[in-house]
Amino acid sequence: LDENGATWNVAEIQMFDVYGRLLNTVETCHGASLQTTQIDLSSYAPGIYLIKLVGDGRVIGVQKVVKR
Repeated sequence: LDENGATWNVAEIQMFDVYGRLLNTVETCHGASLQTTQIDLSSYAPGIYLIKLVGDGRVIGVQKVVKR
């Protein structure tokens, strides 16, 4: 649910490094219920990563993640 009240079906979560290289893609389930998806960062070096939510044929959002 976004700030406008719209719901999204997230099809995949993509993880990128700061250079734009795709590091990982996680497929998610479509459905009406809320769902939590965890991404294991333990094998990645400390740094900044970008998480892109893709669904309904477009990018829904991008979030910066800092691994310490």
